[in-house]
Amino acid sequence: MSVALPHINSFNQLVAETKFGGISVCTKKCAIRTTSIDFGYPVSQNTSHNRFITPRECRETRTSYSAPMSITFSCSLHGGEEEVVTTHAGAFPVMVLSNRCSLTGLNVKSLICSREEGAEIGGCFIINGLEKIIRLLQVPMRNMVLAIKRPAFCNKGAFFTRYAVMIRCARKNNSTCTITLHYLSTGAMRVRVSIRKQEFMIPLAIILKALNSGMQLGESKILKCQPESMLRNELQGQKLHLSGLMRNQRI
Repeated sequence: MSVALPHINSFNQLVAETKFGGISVCTKKCAIRTTSIDFGYPVSQNTSHNRFITPRECRETRTSYSAPMSITFSCSLHGGEEEVVTTHAGAFPVMVLSNRCSLTGLNVKSLICSREEGAEIGGCFIINGLEKIIRLLQVPMRNMVLAIKRPAFCNKGAFFTRYAVMIRCARKNNSTCTITLHYLSTGAMRVRVSIRKQEFMIPLAIILKALNSGMQLGESKILKCQPESMLRNELQGQKLHLSGLMRNQRI
């Protein structure tokens, strides 16, 4: 069995199961619903007539081996009659030797006659003439708290220790965000979040203060587990930090 066969079968299943729609957006005035998503076959975009292209041509011309994609919408205005609209939605990359590839089903002799590699195993994409593969990444289980001891955490900043607690939270649209709670040697804690590929270190006391609006931070049941002196030092440090930021903004 080819090494790339599981990747090819996964791509074929993705294309086959993505043909149905089901995505809908409804407002008071209009309703839009996708009825189907159709994928084409790799064709040349530089000629007046549609001509099937091969991966070799994309490698030599430094173009992407992709196929056109169209989406069919069903639109209605003020609850009236639905109107079907089909529009071009760009191009999607095609995996080599998949059921959308022009080389699928060819034997070794036919591949060589097409000026392709006789030992072509497929399973890759061609983007701007370069072969790209999708690497499987193992991610933590969603909504599961993990306690981590990693020496690299000490390089995050001053007083950071190697102890942290991490959770990978998931939204309704299946997008995720990883939140890490770092333990400092001073007894304080920092929440590390990533926003637009930039990391931010937020003191835990400020977040709890925002979540417990109208309540004194010392009265919160969540923070009663910390020593009073430790909490007082944390709050005083954050008050000085915030006052400095406000002073700089006024200047």
